[in-house]
Amino acid sequence: MPKLANAVGVTPNQLSYVLNQHLGKSFFDFVNEVRTNEASRLLIEEPDRTILDIAISVGFNSKSTFNLAFKKITGKTPSVYRSETLSQCSTGQ
Repeated sequence: MPKLANAVGVTPNQLSYVLNQHLGKSFFDFVNEVRTNEASRLLIEEPDRTILDIAISVGFNSKSTFNLAFKKITGKTPSVYRSETLSQCSTGQ
């Protein structure tokens, strides 16, 4: 949080307040959402990449942590998300 706060020119307390009051989420949840959004894109754009490689590349330390965060945000595991989205793309839905 200190790095992001510094980058946007506020204190960590101010950043925490804005995230909690205006977005309704903690810094931890905010970061996981950003990481999950990037991972969602990579899961579809790079279907031959492993889920673990994508998880690590977006900042998660393990596949299990990634799976939990991804499912909390999207309602699906990364593998289900990938297979359903790719199948919808191939059928034109």
